[in-house]
Formats: sequence, structure tokens, C-alpha cells
Amino acid sequence: MLTILLPTLSNPPKPASPTPRNHPSDAPVIFKMRSDERVMQYIGKPPQKDISEAEQQIQNYLDACQQNDGWAVAEEYVTV
Repeated sequence: MLTILLPTLSNPPKPASPTPRNHPSDAPVIFKMRSDERVMQYIGKPPQKDISEAEQQIQNYLDACQQNDGWAVAEEYVTV
């Protein structure tokens, strides 16, 4: 099950903690995906030309999480 988290003015979400999937060490994988024209045709942005673009993308995401800004899609886990 996927849950879309959208911040609201009346009930802002708690700051997200970075997980291994939101770490600067993932820049090579993000760059590989975002430098592929076949992938980027569906995202609607030009392919990344340098790994520094992937590093900046990750940093922007982490900054937005700290400021409760933006949105994310999260998989809901249930412990039984």
C-alpha cells in the first residue's frame, strides 16, 4: 500500500529522518538513473550531465525534509 504525504497548514508532518535511501552516498545510483534519456523522457526534465547534479538533488530533498516542505510517497508498513 502506498500513502501520499502532503503537508497542510493545519497539521504539518513531523520532520522526516534521512534513511539509507535518502543519503548522499546514493548519488551514483541517482545519477545513473537521471542521466538516462530513456528514464528522463517520463520525468520531463533533461538528463543530468554530472554527478554533482544528483548530489544537489539529494541535498535539496534532505533540506526540504528538515523544513517540512514538499511531498513524498511512502510505503506503509504494518507489523503484526
